[in-house]
Amino acid sequence: MIHLHRAVTTCLVSCLLAFTGLARSVQTRADSAICKAYVDSVEMYSYRYDANDSLKYFGFKVLECAKALGDTVNYVEAISVVGVSYLRENDYPQALKYFQLHKQEMIKYGDSLDLAKSMINLGGVYSQIDSTQKAMEILMESAGILEHYQDSSMLMYVYTNIGILMGAVKNREEQLEFSKMAFAMGGNRIHDQRTLTLATNLSVNYSNSGMNDSALALGNRILTKAREFKNPKNLTQILAHLANVSTKLENYEDALRYADEVLEYENQITHNQTFCSAYTYKGIALGKLGRHKEAIENLEKANDYAKIEGAMQRKTMVLYQLHQAYQKVGDYKLAYNALQEYQLLNDSLRSAENVKILNDLETKYQTEKKEQQVRDLSQQNQISELKLRQRTIWIIVLIIAAIAVAGSIFFVSRQRLLKEQQDALENKLLSLRVQLNPHFIFNALTAVQNYMLSGKDLRQATRYLSNFAKVMRAFLEYNQEETITLDKELYALGLYVGIQELRFSNGFDFEVNVGEDILPEETLVPPMIMQPLIENAIEHGIRNVENGKITLSYNLKGDQLEMRLEDNGIGRKRAAEENKKAENKSSLATKITTERISLLNRKGNGTYTFTMNDANPDGTGTVAVFTIPYQES
Repeated sequence: MIHLHRAVTTCLVSCLLAFTGLARSVQTRADSAICKAYVDSVEMYSYRYDANDSLKYFGFKVLECAKALGDTVNYVEAISVVGVSYLRENDYPQALKYFQLHKQEMIKYGDSLDLAKSMINLGGVYSQIDSTQKAMEILMESAGILEHYQDSSMLMYVYTNIGILMGAVKNREEQLEFSKMAFAMGGNRIHDQRTLTLATNLSVNYSNSGMNDSALALGNRILTKAREFKNPKNLTQILAHLANVSTKLENYEDALRYADEVLEYENQITHNQTFCSAYTYKGIALGKLGRHKEAIENLEKANDYAKIEGAMQRKTMVLYQLHQAYQKVGDYKLAYNALQEYQLLNDSLRSAENVKILNDLETKYQTEKKEQQVRDLSQQNQISELKLRQRTIWIIVLIIAAIAVAGSIFFVSRQRLLKEQQDALENKLLSLRVQLNPHFIFNALTAVQNYMLSGKDLRQATRYLSNFAKVMRAFLEYNQEETITLDKELYALGLYVGIQELRFSNGFDFEVNVGEDILPEETLVPPMIMQPLIENAIEHGIRNVENGKITLSYNLKGDQLEMRLEDNGIGRKRAAEENKKAENKSSLATKITTERISLLNRKGNGTYTFTMNDANPDGTGTVAVFTIPYQES
């Protein structure tokens, strides 16, 4: 059997559910006056557990007269009242019969909310007859309906009972969660008898889950309210619970204080289970404090109460504690007897538990068979419609979520694409700025002008000027393309270097080497990729060097094309120092090339790398190496 507070909670829930609707719509005909008197009598006895015979009697009277008068509302409610009266007598077969009839009537009249309330009573009976699985299924279904209607007052009871059932199957985590939900439905406050019961369940479940500090804190809140309510049963229950928690926290003096206060009521009320608990925890606390003889006295009283109540689980706990206490005082015979009785009882309980598991499985199997047979009945239409509505809502929510996720992905991808396009454009513009460097244009035109004014061959000057125009056109045209052939690249670079040579009186050598396995007219390269590096070599490397030389080489390295630029200039370190002295801005060549590498790599069309190092150990000369995936047109 499932204990804790289940029996009390189930009866309380059943009563409240059964009696809230009895005063509804009694017909005003003359012969309905008697029926109304019966209804009033039922309401009068509804909360009196000591007058169950009267409750049952008047419940049947309402059932008879309401049926005769065609008073459907009170007829249906009277069925539930009769079920409650049988439940109070622990006549579970009869209680089950009337609660099942009540459920059928609720389905017939299509009242989903009242159906959910009826299922609470039905679930309570199933839990009493150890049909735990069936009880849980019914209560879960009831909770779903009540959540839809947001009926917090009823959800308190459903969550409480589901939590109790979770505890019965040792699911402590879910038990605690449902206890929290039940207390939350009551506003997380203790303001009446119902919320005090909910809070007590939650505190007990905190302790069962090992959260004893939380159990103690909530337990003290409950104790304060229980003293205000002046209900001895509730007060002794929470005191016994606090004695248990204090024992677990090793606060043994507090445990003794709580247990002693419980036992002050021993001759005032009948609550054997609570007194059994109080003697148990007092005995444990005394033993831990080294007062073993007193511990034995209290544990023996706990054992007597356990026998009276038939509380075998409690008895095993007490017997084991007695075994330890007898050992402490040196009474090994009694210690042995207690241990032997403990082992026999424990083995018996394990066997009973195994039988219960088999019975639960059989019940579940039979229940599933019956449910399969009734799934197609029209009585389930209302619940099916509700489930369909809930399912539709979920589908709509999922569709909206999917659209939102897809929209987010599209937006992020679009932003990334726009960023890459913007980066590419900025890189092109930056590259073009370098290629169309105003100083280069000015110096080149000045060189041509000086060449012409010097009286040299005007045809040669005109040819240089034509080459300058071709360079400008190539820069502008090629930068519109993603790739160009190597022969076009070399053509443009040759024109560019030729213009630059006009500026140097001593000139410089520019050498291009292309590997034998490379066809320039078919090999593709990013446009003007080497131009910033060549400009860098001319402006910062060989400008003031006699016999300056720049060598540009193209070679295949596996599936990569290596482009290597080497000069015999002053080197990177000295060039940087001279730029600093002249307060010049640093060259943009390295920055441009690095940004282009990053952009090309992000496109995912292979691996692009760029390195720049000194050519010689003394720091003179510079070697720049640029590798790209080999492509053919």
